Amino acid sequence: MKQVNRRDFLKIGGTGLAGVAAFPFLGRMALASTNNFFTIAVISDTQNYCDGSDTAHLQPQNVDIFVTQAQYLSDNRSNLKLRFVTHVGDVVQKGDGSVIYGANAANPAYNGTKPQNYEWLHATEAIDILDAAGLPFGLVPGNHDYDNMYHTSGTISYYPPLVATPDWWKNYFGSNSKYFRGKSWYVGASDDVGYISAGSTAGKSATTGYYTGEYPSAGTPCNYGLSSAQIFSAGGKKFLHISLEMEAGDAAIAWAQGVIDTYKNYATIVTTHSFLSPPNWGDNTAPLGEVLVRNTPSYLNGSPSGWNSADQVFTKLIYPNPQIFLVLCGHSWTSTSSATTTGGPGIAGISKGEYVRIDNNIAGNPVYQVLSDYQGNTVLGSAGGDGWYRFMQFDLTANSIHFYTINAPESVTAGQPVLAGKNAIYSDGTSDFDQPEGFSDFSLALPVQVLNAPAGAH
Repeated sequence: MKQVNRRDFLKIGGTGLAGVAAFPFLGRMALASTNNFFTIAVISDTQNYCDGSDTAHLQPQNVDIFVTQAQYLSDNRSNLKLRFVTHVGDVVQKGDGSVIYGANAANPAYNGTKPQNYEWLHATEAIDILDAAGLPFGLVPGNHDYDNMYHTSGTISYYPPLVATPDWWKNYFGSNSKYFRGKSWYVGASDDVGYISAGSTAGKSATTGYYTGEYPSAGTPCNYGLSSAQIFSAGGKKFLHISLEMEAGDAAIAWAQGVIDTYKNYATIVTTHSFLSPPNWGDNTAPLGEVLVRNTPSYLNGSPSGWNSADQVFTKLIYPNPQIFLVLCGHSWTSTSSATTTGGPGIAGISKGEYVRIDNNIAGNPVYQVLSDYQGNTVLGSAGGDGWYRFMQFDLTANSIHFYTINAPESVTAGQPVLAGKNAIYSDGTSDFDQPEGFSDFSLALPVQVLNAPAGAH
């Protein structure tokens, strides 16, 4: 992967394409000045907006932020020329719904026991708005969305997720849900692809600390239909979007390959949850750096064909398919503490949850891999997110994709409505995530996968 340091990055940004024809990074540039563009929106890691189980995530303040994000997309669909919305996962905080949301003096609006699907109902408040607007969209499950992300007994939480009873993801966001059933742009889900439980023996593992008794018995099939696919047209081209489950196993990758084979040459975007890591504090190598792909132990023990790391997903699915030009992900963010963190001191209330990596595929064409995770930002008082999300503007006149980040709320005050589409001014004077090491406002050359995609209706 070609590298560029911050000094070279700023030089490229000031001189445009001159002298960098072999490198697709264009640097910072203005938004499209013509009407020859369209937009794709990326919503990331909304679990803190849906969570209402502790005093830090006050409701309805936090779910209002998620709702406001969706409403802004709906209200501005025309002027943004918004063609697709993707969510990178961790839609909710506690996917199993096992927490009992009891009386909370600091959160009087939500006193009393709540239903098991409490957080999923919060999520649907926002997703209902996208659905009503007729916007094509896709969602992928993050680790928090699995049914056994949290199984609580008193104050103890058990990992990793695997149990699929009840199957919340499939109930709310599966192929037969109200959001996707009968939609012309919805391709389908991996309904015949699931995992097989590794089995359960009561007791706590001395090696992992997990309570294996929280899994179904050995051989139990579970977690079907976690990946899905959508198609849409934009800018006169046809696009395929694959919502690929987290750390997809070989069976899920084979399913995704079948979808790609069906929609040959469509410009293809893959959204998955865990794929890139952000740079450490103190790492000013913008915009690219090495050691970005996550290779952590899997969350998905029990997959019959094994889980795949991000590098393996790239090798098995991304690299051999030249029509894939973009991979989107969330999940990873740095500490927001102002105390010393890995790589140096952080900034209080601001997280580094953005990064960019570019690798070539088997055809020698670039694949843009972009991390967007804003859950660590707490300056505005949202307890995790501050309403930030990513827009990707495809400028067909400049032949570029402009990535920029905005936030939904103008201000966040408990019990007060939030306003969308405003770039918040943080206390240190920064806005629009314009940090020295930020990756929030940049442009990439429109890749051949898009330029050569089949013709489609606007």
